[in-house]
Amino acid sequence: MAYILSGAETPRRFRPVLRTCFTARARASLARVERIPARRVLSDNLPLKGIKLKVLGLEALSLNREKIDLSAIEQLVCPDQVRTLGLALLKVREKLYAGKLLYEAVLEVEDEIKSRGLLGLSEEARGDLAFVRRFEVAAALNRLRTLKARPER
Repeated sequence: MAYILSGAETPRRFRPVLRTCFTARARASLARVERIPARRVLSDNLPLKGIKLKVLGLEALSLNREKIDLSAIEQLVCPDQVRTLGLALLKVREKLYAGKLLYEAVLEVEDEIKSRGLLGLSEEARGDLAFVRRFEVAAALNRLRTLKARPER
């Protein structure tokens, strides 16, 4: 018989045993763990209008004149995903202008893709898009060098 030994599901008779299992070093390391603060993007570094999106194969994406190097994102396997990634970045930009935090904007775009499909990213019906996850969107945002963010307090 196996027991789940975590959180509220832990049987009361096992709780004293679990308290003694932690060493002093483990307790000290758990005490140092802090939450990573959420990031708010500064509004002056993402233009709202006039964005030109260009797919440069699997290796890069161009937003206006800035090249985003995607060569290290191994999960991208076709240029259609890069095109979808560019449209997702444009959608994230809209969410950020609406006052969302960075992670909230990425999650909302992923939810929109899951609920409405890839048509949620573009006003017109397109056959040249492929699914991307929030991890690829976040990785592309991480490689966008002009993006400036500060911790939310």
